[in-house]
Amino acid sequence: MTTQHLVSRERPRLLSVQVAEVLRERVLSGELPPGARLVAEPELAVELEVSRGTLRSAVQRLVDEGLLTRLHGRGTFVASGGEELSLARLVTVTEVFMELKRPYRVEVLAKEVASPDPAVRRLLRLGRASKVLRIRRRFVVDGEPHVVVENRVSLAACPELADVDFRSKSLFGSLDERGVSITWGRRTFAAISDAAIAAELSAPASQPLLHIEQLSYAGDARPIEHSDTWARGDRLRLSTALRR
Repeated sequence: MTTQHLVSRERPRLLSVQVAEVLRERVLSGELPPGARLVAEPELAVELEVSRGTLRSAVQRLVDEGLLTRLHGRGTFVASGGEELSLARLVTVTEVFMELKRPYRVEVLAKEVASPDPAVRRLLRLGRASKVLRIRRRFVVDGEPHVVVENRVSLAACPELADVDFRSKSLFGSLDERGVSITWGRRTFAAISDAAIAAELSAPASQPLLHIEQLSYAGDARPIEHSDTWARGDRLRLSTALRR
């Protein structure tokens, strides 16, 4: 079937809707596989015989549906079809799930003011009497647990954080609202086996899990937060754009 039969000004539907249908079919049929980059906007507009404005409206519709994703300065790509944690920016698990087009819920498994263990104390540069807020959450999508996250946050940096309901609020967003902005961080990735955490994720005890250790800093280079994230690899993907 040729493009002119797919997009027609004689049809009652908006051209942008028709273009979205064409692109959606290319994605769903596998012609544009996950991770594929759309051709440049001018070239695609010529192919589909529409204006660039019409094309942008169609692409935005598919971005809103979650079929496409934009990377600033890189272009528009076909989404992977699963939850993605970006390696290119310090996006949090909460922010990933907030962008989901499917219902999800956050279960707060633990929330307490506690003394950090020695390793966390050193990483956060805390004194012996200092306390952290420990938050352990499980993210559930369609009734299936996907991710468990445990954060330890320096209470000296933001004591009022203990009053936040983290079932509906993100940690970094809550810090930002209280004048503490996380601007950069370091992540370490590993594959681990842990029967107890696998049970929390409804995974077989022997199934390898993705483990992410994170240390986050404010703009003045103060370490604010240390966390561990455990995820089922079949339910959470990592993504990044690379340049050579």
